[in-house]
Amino acid sequence: MKQWFSILLSLLLASAACADTINGIWANSGEITLRDANSNAIVATISPNIFEPGWVQRRVTSANSRQNEAGGVIVTTNGVKITVQSDIRQEGTSIVCRYVMTPQQDLQVNNIDVSMILPIAAWIGAHCDADGTSTTVPVTAAQSSIATCRHSLSLTKGTHSLTVTTPNNTILLQDNRIWNATDLEIRISTGDPVNYDWKADDPKTIQFTVDFHSELNLQKERPLMLKQDADWIPLEPKMNIIKGSALDFSFLEDAPAGKHGWVIATPDGHFAFSDSPHKPERFYGVNLCFSANYPTKPEARELAQRLAMLGYNAVRIHHYEIGLITNDPNSSLHIDPAQMDKLDYLVYQLKEHGIYVTTDLFVSRPIRPDEAPGDNSDISNFKMAVMVSNKALRNWEDFSRELLTHKNPYTGLEWRDDPTIAFISLVNEPTMPANMGPVRGALHADFEREWHAWLRTRYASDEAVQKAWHDPSATLNAPMPSNFDNTPQGLDFAVFAAWLHNRTWDRMSAFLRDELHCKALLTYLNGWAELPQFMVDRMKFDYVDNHFYWDHPSFLEKQWSLPSEGSSGGGSAVDAGGAGPGGIVETRLWNKPFTVTEFNYVAPNPYRAEGGLLMGSFGSLQNWGGVWRFDYASSEQSAISGGPIGYFDTACDPANQAADRAAILLYRREDMKPAYHKITLLRSANELMNRPVPLKDPGLGGLDLVTGVGTTVYATQNPPKPAKNEIMVTDQTLQQIEQLMRAKGFLPPANQTNLSRQILESDNGEALLEANKGLFEVNTPRTAGGVARPGETIHTQMLDAKVEGARAVIWASSLDDKPLDRSARILLVHVTDVENTDMLFRGQDKRVLETWGRLPYLVRAGSATVTLRCMHPEGFKAWRLDASGERVAPLPIHIQGDHLVVDLSTAGPNDQATLYFEIARK
Repeated sequence: MKQWFSILLSLLLASAACADTINGIWANSGEITLRDANSNAIVATISPNIFEPGWVQRRVTSANSRQNEAGGVIVTTNGVKITVQSDIRQEGTSIVCRYVMTPQQDLQVNNIDVSMILPIAAWIGAHCDADGTSTTVPVTAAQSSIATCRHSLSLTKGTHSLTVTTPNNTILLQDNRIWNATDLEIRISTGDPVNYDWKADDPKTIQFTVDFHSELNLQKERPLMLKQDADWIPLEPKMNIIKGSALDFSFLEDAPAGKHGWVIATPDGHFAFSDSPHKPERFYGVNLCFSANYPTKPEARELAQRLAMLGYNAVRIHHYEIGLITNDPNSSLHIDPAQMDKLDYLVYQLKEHGIYVTTDLFVSRPIRPDEAPGDNSDISNFKMAVMVSNKALRNWEDFSRELLTHKNPYTGLEWRDDPTIAFISLVNEPTMPANMGPVRGALHADFEREWHAWLRTRYASDEAVQKAWHDPSATLNAPMPSNFDNTPQGLDFAVFAAWLHNRTWDRMSAFLRDELHCKALLTYLNGWAELPQFMVDRMKFDYVDNHFYWDHPSFLEKQWSLPSEGSSGGGSAVDAGGAGPGGIVETRLWNKPFTVTEFNYVAPNPYRAEGGLLMGSFGSLQNWGGVWRFDYASSEQSAISGGPIGYFDTACDPANQAADRAAILLYRREDMKPAYHKITLLRSANELMNRPVPLKDPGLGGLDLVTGVGTTVYATQNPPKPAKNEIMVTDQTLQQIEQLMRAKGFLPPANQTNLSRQILESDNGEALLEANKGLFEVNTPRTAGGVARPGETIHTQMLDAKVEGARAVIWASSLDDKPLDRSARILLVHVTDVENTDMLFRGQDKRVLETWGRLPYLVRAGSATVTLRCMHPEGFKAWRLDASGERVAPLPIHIQGDHLVVDLSTAGPNDQATLYFEIARK
C-alpha cells in the first residue's frame, strides 16, 4: 500500500482555498496548517524544506515529537541534521513568518525554502500578480513555473485572495500538476544557486508575510488527549451479532459458495455464475491479514458466521504466506501442515456461509537468500525478480503449485478445483514504477540484460537510438533509465515496463491455466503508480483490479510507527468532492469486470464513516464486480475479540463497521441503481504504447459520482462507435465533458451537477454531493440518508435529517425489502466520530497521531432530528440498539401527518453511546 495514489486526481474538486474564517495551527516543528473553520478542509500548509541534489525533498519534522517544545529538524538522506527555528505571529488577517535553518555539517543542496501548498482546484483560473506582472493559473498545467518575483505575489479568484510579501527572499509560484500532483505551490527561497555548498553552522533566514484577507485564528500547537466527558461518550465493543436482530444481515446469504458453479467474466464486463451467465453478480468483502487467516476451528466457525451476518459475501486471504510456511532458513516453499489445516478449515467455513475467496500468489512471503537475486529482505525485490529471473519465477510456480494443488480435507477439493476460490491475483501490487527501489546488485544486472535485449528489438542500431533519444552519445548498451519521465528515454522505459509485465502475465497465466488447470479468474497489475501502457496489458486479464485509500497513514519518523498523519490531510472526503477512487476509475475496461480488492477510509480520520455511503454509491453507479475493504483484521486476536481502533482493522472500528453496512445495502443488495450513461476514455493500443508519462488524461475520477466511467482500448485501425448511452472522449476537460453530457441529454435540466460549483449529482438522481456545503445525500427507495455538518439538513424523498452538535453520517434502510415508506422494519444509523480513550494527538486539529489509546471507544456527542416518510405511521415503536443489535432502550416516536419523527442522540442510557436504532411495527 502506498499513500499518494489514494488522492491522485480525487482532490480536483477540493474545497475553496480561502474561507470566511481560517483556523491555523503552528506546530512545534515550525509547520503551519490552515483549515476552513467550517469544513475543516485544508486551505494551505506552510513548511520549511530543503531539496537535495536530484531534487529530493526533505521536510521538517518536530525535533522531539513527544515534547511540547519549539524547534524542528530536517534530516537529509545521509543523516545530516538541519535545525529549524521558527518565529510565527498573527497580525490581523496575516501570518508573519521567520525561519532560521542551520546545518550541523557541510552539505550540498539544490534549494533551501519554505513551501506553501495550496489545493490547485481552488485556484484554477485565479489572477496572479507578481511584482506587477500579471498572469493566470491555467486550467491545465503547461509548465512548472507560473510566476517568479522578488517582493510580492498575490492570487485572486472571485472574492478570495491571498498575498505573500518578503523583504529579501525570492518567490516562485509553481504548478505541481506537471508532476501529476494536485497542488499549487508558493515557494519562498533563499535565492542561493542550485547545487549550493552549504557550510556547517551557516544559518539561512527566510522571512515573509502571508495575508489571507479573511478572519484568521492562529494557535500554537498543544497536545490533545481524548477522555470521556460531555463531548465524548464511551461505547463498549460487541463482536457478534444477535440472530434475527436489526443488525443481522444474513438474509443476504446465498450458501454454500459455489452452489451456482464457477464465477465467470461476461463479455459485457460483469461477473456471473456459470449456471446463470446473464445475471450480473456483485461481491462485497473484507481482507483478512496475517494471523487472522489462522483461527482455531471454533474461532473459524464463529468468524465465518459473523462475516455472513455482517453481510459480506467475499473474503480476501491476504498477507497469509508468513503464517503458512515453515521457518526453514533455506526454503520458503515448505508449507506447515498445521497452519494449512487451519486455513483449509477457514475456507471451508467461508464456503458453508456463501462467502467467496480471492487471494494473491505472492504478497509478502519471506523469500530466502538463494531463491531470487537481489535483496530478498524487501518484498518488492521478489515482485521485480519474477519478471527477469527464471529462478525467481520457478520459485513462484513451485509455491503456487503447492498451494493450488493441495486438497482441502474439509471440502474434498483441491484449491484449484474449488469454485469458492473464485479470483486470483498473480502478484499483489507488482507495478514497476512502485517497486524499483530495491532493484540493485544482481537483480539490477538482470534488468539491465533484459533492457539491452529489448532495445535491440526496438532499434536496429546505435544511430537509431541516438535519433530517437536526441542524444548523440546514446547506444544500444545505454544504462537502464531510473525514471519514467516525459523524455524519449522515459517513454522507452515505460514501454519496456509494459512489455516485461505482459511477458510475466503470459508466463504466469499459462502456468496456472495450462499446467495447473486452475479455473479461477485471474488478474494482475493491481497497484499504485500507473503507466498508460499498462492499459494494453490489461486487455488480456480476466478482470481488472485496483486499490485506493483515503487518508492512508504517512509516517513521520519510522515506517509503520507513530507518530503518523493522514496523507489526505485528515479532512473529509465529502468536502474534497467525494475523494473516492479517483484515477483508478480510468483503469477500468468496459469489457472486463472491475474490482477494488483494497480500499479504506482510514482511522483515525474523524470523517471516515462517510466512506460507506460514498463507496456504496461509487460501486453501485459504476456497476463494478467486487469491492473489498482493507481490512477486517490483521491478527487472530483482533478478528475474534476486537480491540482498540487502529489504522485499518474494521473489526476494531465501530465507525467503519457502520459504514460497511451502508455500502453493503447500497451496493450488494443493489439499493442504488447503476448510472444510466457512461463516459468512455477512448484509446488505441498503439497510442497508449507511445503515450508519455505523466498521463495527461481528463481526470474522469471527477465524474465517478455522476455517471459511469471507464476506458475502451482498441487494437484495430478504426475506433469503435459509441453506444446510445455513451460519450467517448480523448483529451477533453471535465468542463467540456459536462457540456457534452448536457447537450446530449445525459444530464436532464433538473440534474444539479455543476463542476465549477463543486456539485455532483448522479444521472439516476440517487446521489448528490455539494462539496462546499460538506453535504452528501443518498436518495434510493430502500436506503436514504447522507452526510452533513452541524446546522445542515439532509433532504431525500424518504428521509430528512437535521444535524446538530457534530458532523454526522445518518441513514435509514428497509430491512424487509420494501421501500422505506412501506417498510415494517427499519434500521436507522447515526455516526459522528469514533476514537479510543486516551488517544493522543500532537495538536488540536488531530492531524498528527502520537498514541492510539485504549478501550472503551469514545463517540463524539451529536444529535439529529430525523423525519421518515411513512404511508401508515401508526403502530410503530423505536429502540436504541447496542453494537450486537440488542434493543437496550425505547426511543420516543412522534407522528406528523404521514411522517415518523425521531430525535436521535449519540448519548444513550447508562452513559453508553448509541450508533444504531430500530423502528418497527409493534
